[in-house]
Amino acid sequence: MADTNTNTAAEKNPHDQWFTVKYGGRNEQFKYMSVADLLSDADLNIRYTAGQEVYGVKVETDTYDLPDMMSKIDGMGGIQMPILASLRADGSLRVLQGNRRTRAGQAMLADPNLRPELRKALTEQTPVRILKGLTVEQEMELIADQEQKAFKRSEALRHIWKQVQAGKSYGAIIAHNEVMARKFVNNPKKQ
Repeated sequence: MADTNTNTAAEKNPHDQWFTVKYGGRNEQFKYMSVADLLSDADLNIRYTAGQEVYGVKVETDTYDLPDMMSKIDGMGGIQMPILASLRADGSLRVLQGNRRTRAGQAMLADPNLRPELRKALTEQTPVRILKGLTVEQEMELIADQEQKAFKRSEALRHIWKQVQAGKSYGAIIAHNEVMARKFVNNPKKQ
């Protein structure tokens, strides 16, 4: 008797499949995976943790606000907005956008009392957009993500300083960071 089941393994479990799509001419893949497999790189990220040294100054304030993000993830039953990661030559997936979601999800996984359905969502159903073959400059262009939590002035300055150190021209730095910088013009609130 012939097998009439034509479903592939990917159709049986849609979280196992990769979707190849185009993103601005770059190779991009979309995958549902474990948040534990992602690397949040402090050197790439604009935000910083308390106690971290930033350009010779020990930071006293944590700008990630992980408790708030953990509460949001818990309320939504997992991470819903895709995390953007760069697939490096060494095989690591470095987070470009979504570091707060990544760190919060990883912290939640460390809790042995995490609800089983939320653990499953974080280990099997975290949406990730993976870009391959990016240069360091292209990665830096994609880092300035303010959709979830606006950057503080100190974070914006850190990001701009990294671009100076990478050898970008001042014109390129201004063009790339114009939108972020406008948010701080005439803002009386010191951040």
